[in-house]
Amino acid sequence: MRIVVASDTHAKSWDDMPKAFKTAVKSADAVIHAGDIGSSSFYSDLTKHSKTLYAVLGNNDNLPVPIELEITLDGVR
Repeated sequence: MRIVVASDTHAKSWDDMPKAFKTAVKSADAVIHAGDIGSSSFYSDLTKHSKTLYAVLGNNDNLPVPIELEITLDGVR
């Protein structure tokens, strides 16, 4: 299983992100974003380009994501 873990991207849009990040997200089985996504537009794009996105709220976010989240991936909690 391939997982991308990111935080503090503070992005306004998908285009703000480096090519390596975009390639990694598109090829990952899951993306975990640990807060401070940046904008609702980037969150929407990240959701669109991720197979599965798990995200939590950062102190600079105003998004419809939980404050904390527990997940299990490939049997690992």
